[in-house]
Amino acid sequence: MNKKIKTLFSYLMIIVGAILASFSVACILLPNDAIDYGTAGIAIIISKLTGYNLPLCVLLVFLPFLIAGVILIGKYFLHIDCI
Repeated sequence: MNKKIKTLFSYLMIIVGAILASFSVACILLPNDAIDYGTAGIAIIISKLTGYNLPLCVLLVFLPFLIAGVILIGKYFLHIDCI
């Protein structure tokens, strides 16, 4: 298979996985007052305790990991054409 097709397929699968994960949080976990695990769970807990928007809490919790990825891996961590 062509490298561009493999790369496109990889990105497509990442997008599908992100959509499924966000669906599970928005439609299953939050309405039932359940908590996810990991960084998403921490963001949900912060959102419930402080009353801030969940997307803002997710951004604030994930931002240090994005910064660490750029510092440790380099500028290609966030670059689309790195594969």
